Amino acid sequence: MKKSIALLAGILLASNVSANAEPGWFVGAGLQNNKLEGEFYDDFFMEKESFSETETGLYLRGGVLLPAGRAYGALAMADYDGADLLTLTGSYDYLHALSDAAFLYAGVTAGLARFSFEDFSDETSPLFGFQVGALFSVSENVSVDLGFFYSRVDVEIKEDYVFLGNAYTDKQSVDTLSGFRIGIDYLF
Repeated sequence: MKKSIALLAGILLASNVSANAEPGWFVGAGLQNNKLEGEFYDDFFMEKESFSETETGLYLRGGVLLPAGRAYGALAMADYDGADLLTLTGSYDYLHALSDAAFLYAGVTAGLARFSFEDFSDETSPLFGFQVGALFSVSENVSVDLGFFYSRVDVEIKEDYVFLGNAYTDKQSVDTLSGFRIGIDYLF
């Protein structure tokens, strides 16, 4: 699935842009289905297993709509079992007009992801990723955004403990964030 999304993004970026979007500032908000993926290593049993956890989060963003794209900053929050996630990102999306009111987009994202764990210290990681989706104008100033995002992060937490006189270290790492989003943007 990741390869087909990357292929779609490549086709959009290589295609001829005919976006008729009016330049201007926008703000937006929405919901996103956040999926964390990573690994857990149990030092005592010497077992490694993959995990994934999904939660719905909120995002807020603001930026500028350009003739062929949009640039924006976003703040997203999600509450997982045992951890809170806060991301602060900057993104650029290349727009491809399907009509005067419908656009496909593909873009890149960079920023920071901060994990606040209940039982461990907070961890902050660089975040790099991409997004693809569709943007539909429902009025002159309001649009609906439907999209998919995928980001890489590098977070590792460790727990050291002693059991029967032997020292052990359990590790948990988070490698990727991905999901779907739906939002509404208001263009000034």
